[in-house]
Amino acid sequence: MVRKNQRQTVKETTYRNWEGNLPGCFLRAKAISLMPMIDQGEKGDKIIVVNGDDPVYGHICDINELAPHRLAEIRCFFVDY
Repeated sequence: MVRKNQRQTVKETTYRNWEGNLPGCFLRAKAISLMPMIDQGEKGDKIIVVNGDDPVYGHICDINELAPHRLAEIRCFFVDY
């Protein structure tokens, strides 16, 4: 877990299916990519993660292993973000 007071330049962004996960629950996140961005004029990194215990995505180790439509959804999320 990266806390804001530890590293201001890194913001964790978790992209996952919310169905079945309760608000405030802890998940074992597995980083699959680091995406450099400029957010409101400041450089910062976004960490793309998967739920490490998810039966569908838990085996993923690199963002390029995701299906093309998932990559498109992630891209769309960050364009709109």
